[in-house]
Amino acid sequence: MKKFLYFEPILSVLTVIAFVGFYFFLLNSKALLNRFNKAGFSFTQTNRVFFQRILAFVVFGIVPALIIIFIFKSSLNQFGLIFQTGFSSFLLILLLGGLLILISRVHAKSNANLEIYPQIRTKEWNYSLLVLSAFSWMMYLFAYEFMFRGFLLFTCINELSIVAAILINVTLYALAHLSKGKREFFGAMPMGIILCAISIYYKSFLPAFWIHFCLAISNEWYSIKYNPEIIIIKKWL
Repeated sequence: MKKFLYFEPILSVLTVIAFVGFYFFLLNSKALLNRFNKAGFSFTQTNRVFFQRILAFVVFGIVPALIIIFIFKSSLNQFGLIFQTGFSSFLLILLLGGLLILISRVHAKSNANLEIYPQIRTKEWNYSLLVLSAFSWMMYLFAYEFMFRGFLLFTCINELSIVAAILINVTLYALAHLSKGKREFFGAMPMGIILCAISIYYKSFLPAFWIHFCLAISNEWYSIKYNPEIIIIKKWL
């Protein structure tokens, strides 16, 4: 017997809103910054980006997983953590991911993109920084997709229609991008619909995660390539 009608969708929506708000609050907290400085941690712009991605992994990934396990008392598999999605999903990731890489190659040259990306604004990149940034993107997007296309989407689908679930998902997903400007806000809408549809079809958020990762990492690498102020130092450390 359910606690009350739409308990899980309402809880998941409120949780996502609260977690996104909490995440941005911490990122802009001067008190937190002062604590890091007093602890002797060099909070450079590069370290801030890594902190942002690690924080997202905890807030968007670990905490929703704990809610699923201890409050919903469900398996993570029921919320899209399914690794065996079939060969067709692999082909989809290659095709759609490849298309997004081509789009990134063209789009990354724009001044609007270069003003924001790469997020790490150091002018000297080495191999170690490239790998660490890619890995941190992977952590960030895994948690991000788990929260939106796993926790939120599948919770809503359990009690609402697919259309309603996607509408709620895309609305919150777009609002989460609002801080990056109108271009990313509106761009998140069609991207969100596509990623929701893929996740529903395969009953897993992992294909959406890999597709999103292809977009993010290719945009970062092309942004580095096309930024005239950035050089790549061919060494690891």
